[in-house]
Amino acid sequence: MKLKGALLQLLWLAPILTLWASPSSRLATPALPPAGYNLVWSDEFNVDGPPDPASWIFERGFVRNHEAQFYQPDNARVKNGLLVIEARRESVPNPRHEPGSTNWKNQAARSTYTSASVLTHGLHQWQYGRFELRARIDVRAGLWPAWWTLGVDGEWPSSGEIDIMEYYRGKVLANVASGTTERFKAKWHSETKPVAELGGDKWAAEFHV
Repeated sequence: MKLKGALLQLLWLAPILTLWASPSSRLATPALPPAGYNLVWSDEFNVDGPPDPASWIFERGFVRNHEAQFYQPDNARVKNGLLVIEARRESVPNPRHEPGSTNWKNQAARSTYTSASVLTHGLHQWQYGRFELRARIDVRAGLWPAWWTLGVDGEWPSSGEIDIMEYYRGKVLANVASGTTERFKAKWHSETKPVAELGGDKWAAEFHV
């Protein structure tokens, strides 16, 4: 299964969330790669401003799952060695709005919330490897920060999906989705861990690999 790399997604309302940090500037030393692995790509987010366009593209508008947030580039920025993805309670016009449309992406004239989703799609992809992220996420109710990959060939879910890290409803999750005999119906393999068992708010206040 080929992957189109890392997609960072934040859903629903949130304050500033730091989803990536430079190992040189944040807390613990990053884990060393296992024997036999070589570094093929990384982004330490050392240049303030928008994420590097050579590595990242933005999703825009209402994208998936009938979610309330409207994706826009303004909600992601690099500052002080961090990639910050921010969700806001904010009303912006939906340029795809079509009165009376049956497509949910076009029904709303304006957003209720805004956020950002950044992808490596079309820029970086790998078939096998170890993906490592140093992150700090907000775990208040209503949030859904996620770091995940999709296959580049075929339809979902037969193309494959690996959710390296998700958080919602008080739990951290890791998921793998594969195809079934029914089109667009996934078989899910999941592991979950309640944040309360990890340390609750104290855990969430720190960066983790």
